[in-house]
Amino acid sequence: MVTAGHVQGGFALFYDTAQRFDHLQRTNLQELGARLGAGLRRAQRATRYATRSLTDEPVPDLALAATYSVAADPRAVGLARSFTRNTLSAWGLHPDTIDTAILCLSELVTNAIIHTDAGCELRIVLDRGVLTTTVRDGGSSLVVDLSRLPPEPLAVHGRGL
Repeated sequence: MVTAGHVQGGFALFYDTAQRFDHLQRTNLQELGARLGAGLRRAQRATRYATRSLTDEPVPDLALAATYSVAADPRAVGLARSFTRNTLSAWGLHPDTIDTAILCLSELVTNAIIHTDAGCELRIVLDRGVLTTTVRDGGSSLVVDLSRLPPEPLAVHGRGL
């Protein structure tokens, strides 16, 4: 997916019915996923943002926007949640919407802090009743080949959001 000239990425595989994959099929799917992921990362690097700060990104006319810089410290996730709750409450959003936004942002901010060498920025935009949340980090210098890791169905980490 490309939005505003930037590759956002992602891929998914859907089937109409449940599938049973043998070892070779699982291996082939993992290899395909690794190739697709590598291609996606190349495309993302080729479409770097003109600015690295969310503060400098344009906001639609009449939209409400707030940006917060999150330190590279796991304790900063709580501060990001407080910022989000206070901002959305001030904007008059429904408590359920606020809780959902905080849940999503908390997961993304936590991932950014755990998996990168730096903090991140979060941005909240309310435009004509649509709430958009963004978390941007600088990426990680560490490259992990996920196809080399054994599958772990009970893993707590690695499932994404």
